[in-house]
Amino acid sequence: MTVLMRIRLGRDGQVSGSPTVARISGQTVANGAYANALAGSVRRAVLRCAPLRLPAELYDAWADVELNFDPRDIS
Repeated sequence: MTVLMRIRLGRDGQVSGSPTVARISGQTVANGAYANALAGSVRRAVLRCAPLRLPAELYDAWADVELNFDPRDIS
């Protein structure tokens, strides 16, 4: 199961508004509660990481970000 989260960032690296779920892959009726819990965990992790330290001169490139969270990539 993966979660694609859309994030809007301010110039200071803070998250603007609330991150939104763009897509959850692998969600079924049987694992719907788990999928919602996973999406909530990803949202909280993004908010806890702010402010992000990103190069100001590249703001246009990182102002709107899509984060693909895949638990298989965690080691």
